[in-house]
Amino acid sequence: MRATRALSVGREPGAPRGARVAGRSATAAFAWTGLTGVLLTVVLCGCLQRTHGITLVPEGEELQRTLSPGFPGDALGWSCYRRLTSNVGTLSAYAERFGAVHDPAKEFSEVRTVAAKAGSLLAGWFETELGAEAGFDKLREFCTKELPRDLENVAFNMLLVESLPDAAEEAEEEAGVRTLQYLCERGYFEVEQVPMIVRAAEEGDAQKLLALAQRFVADKMGIPKDQEPLPSCLGFLSTPERARASLEAYIRSAEEFRECVRQWEIARQARPDQEEPGLLEFACASVIEPRLHIELFADRLRVRLACSVEPFSTNGQWDGVTNYVAW
Repeated sequence: MRATRALSVGREPGAPRGARVAGRSATAAFAWTGLTGVLLTVVLCGCLQRTHGITLVPEGEELQRTLSPGFPGDALGWSCYRRLTSNVGTLSAYAERFGAVHDPAKEFSEVRTVAAKAGSLLAGWFETELGAEAGFDKLREFCTKELPRDLENVAFNMLLVESLPDAAEEAEEEAGVRTLQYLCERGYFEVEQVPMIVRAAEEGDAQKLLALAQRFVADKMGIPKDQEPLPSCLGFLSTPERARASLEAYIRSAEEFRECVRQWEIARQARPDQEEPGLLEFACASVIEPRLHIELFADRLRVRLACSVEPFSTNGQWDGVTNYVAW
């Protein structure tokens, strides 16, 4: 989810100046972009962004918390609230980190692991469908070398934005533009195609995204851009249903997914009255997500802190009508 890290210090009348309010919004999501993003969007689209809220009201030496319905339990991290009193006044200090501990070294390592696994998964899948075709060696080299590197670069870019002390929506928007620029330079799509891609992703139009992926695979195999129709060997990417069936067939046969398939069989038998879990989603959740949390649309967290007086310095939004600082 999109977490908020907030520090807040409020000076009551008579308290000395010198305290500061600080806060930052951080995104802890790995960006599945390029070919991998297009293909996985086909089968995993439909994620919706949710907004969660927490209201903090000081009562004596403690903070009373009110959480919005459905507030995720793993969103709470470390917090501190202190009320200091001296002969010159009273100072209240609040600091909180939401979500998991920020560990850049671990995050970078997980990015590399997932990027390599994504490339390996695609290479193995494509080999079952295209291994005997001319140009497959080029496609395999792209999946195992170029694609993981590009996924790493895009993810690192977002992690760096997250690490900025005052990361805000403007910085995240700039990171998004830089990501699109990078992917255009790397040949994943043309600038003119960006509006169509964004619209298709927002509308969940898997067919349009898959057509783009199909043409991209053809390009990586050396098939001329103007060749129509595409070779029949690429028919497994012609519809979302065929693509999903092909990928699930590969997952069933791949050694690294054997345990996932076994666990999936157990899970669907144990839940006869509930919707059967999809093999692809089950495999991704079992193999990929434990290494790095993947979100196509990060949730947002809104935090409000009640203050008896206006903070003398803050990067949050002070509302003098309600006497709240908001992040």
